[in-house]
Amino acid sequence: MTKLDVEYDLVFIVDCLSQKDRDDFKISEDLMNFLASKGIKQLQGKCKNKAMVLDTFSYMKKLAETGLKFCLQIVSHGTEDGLWIEENDEDIY
Repeated sequence: MTKLDVEYDLVFIVDCLSQKDRDDFKISEDLMNFLASKGIKQLQGKCKNKAMVLDTFSYMKKLAETGLKFCLQIVSHGTEDGLWIEENDEDIY
């Protein structure tokens, strides 16, 4: 196995969990704190529904078009076919 040698400007976290899961498990919060402790910039999109996820991806596309390089972290429940947004029972294929 070879080491992955890449450079990113930031990590973009797309969080599709319900507010209850965010409060209970603090997955994105813990990740953001860890990244900040390492001096890594991060942005977060908290998405309550499919439309918000699509808007977040459109925003990321605009960032990428400016030359910004980022790693994507998705925090979500899933199904066999894609992401699942528990808060309103929406699937994203």
